[in-house]
Amino acid sequence: MTTLFSAVTAYTSGLYGNAIYNINQISPAGTKNPESDTKVSQPNGEINDVATISQEAKELLNTEKSHAEMSHEGEDKKKNDSSSKNNLSQEEKQKIQDMENRDKEVKTHEQAHKAAAQGINSSSPSYETKKGPDGKDYAVAGEVRIGFTPTEDNEKNLEKAKTLRNAALAPAEPSSQDLKVAQDATRMIFEYSQKIQSEKSKETEKSAQKSEKEDPAA
Repeated sequence: MTTLFSAVTAYTSGLYGNAIYNINQISPAGTKNPESDTKVSQPNGEINDVATISQEAKELLNTEKSHAEMSHEGEDKKKNDSSSKNNLSQEEKQKIQDMENRDKEVKTHEQAHKAAAQGINSSSPSYETKKGPDGKDYAVAGEVRIGFTPTEDNEKNLEKAKTLRNAALAPAEPSSQDLKVAQDATRMIFEYSQKIQSEKSKETEKSAQKSEKEDPAA
């Protein structure tokens, strides 16, 4: 059966700059090139040649346009976010700042658990969020589940129990639940240490008995 504990926080460019034009394909005067309808007019109004754009250039232009549109959308979103914040009261702005700080604190706390739990079972951090005055979700609490499955190898069990304790105490400010997990891990460390010591004592005793049988005179 898996021994599983929960470690929880206590906080309920230029758009067309790279375009490539192919002007080496010149059609007879007054005709259209099937790749393009773009015609070059002379000052007297007569059309003598047709300049074509290569397929590579067309694809590049489309890519540039797409990137430019995405960039503009991103800029518009930033402007809207900025405008939204400007419409908030001073009290609401302060609340957002507090929620941003809490969000960072909670995520740093849970990531510390996760990073220190190498070698034992651990879940990805999960967060409880709350919506701020700006409409964004901020983490207010989090959880990383950590633990391990004991085996018959008490040496390995001991090492994993130590890792469990270290992971529980990894954040700069462990929560009450973190301390409880650490306490349970400390108890496990003691129990496995006792078992290992008992096993070594039995091995020593067996070795001594074997020596006596092999050399009764001793």
